[in-house]
Amino acid sequence: MVVFKVEELYVEIVYTVLHMIGCDAEREEQTDLVNHLREAFHMDPDKHKQLLDIAIMREVKTNLIMFLFGSYSL
Repeated sequence: MVVFKVEELYVEIVYTVLHMIGCDAEREEQTDLVNHLREAFHMDPDKHKQLLDIAIMREVKTNLIMFLFGSYSL
């Protein structure tokens, strides 16, 4: 059984919202969803920013790895 801390779960959900495959969500819709998550999780704005940055850095790292190993093209 996998157990997530609330912060780890929050980062995973934010990452998923930012990368909804097959969904043509506009940036504004993504922002609305992320803000809704912040409210639903009762996340402090500073903590939200910190965790959002982690989710975004995860995106950069994933794209870099995919580019280096040939699964991603510019």
